[in-house]
Amino acid sequence: MIYSIAVIGGLSIAIFTLSGLLSISSEPAPASSATFDKKTMKIIKNFRTSTSGNDSLTLPAGRSNPFAE
Repeated sequence: MIYSIAVIGGLSIAIFTLSGLLSISSEPAPASSATFDKKTMKIIKNFRTSTSGNDSLTLPAGRSNPFAE
């Protein structure tokens, strides 16, 4: 008797979960428009690329940079 109740309860939870997943809309969300002020755009333009050779990182003696090639 208890086994039957557990099986029926488990099946009802599984069906409820699957029906909830299937009812979610698969349409993509509308794109939001983002605006930046001039100061932020200037800061972004001043970022260095990963290939730039200006590495000003100095490590203490005995340490090696694990990210250096």
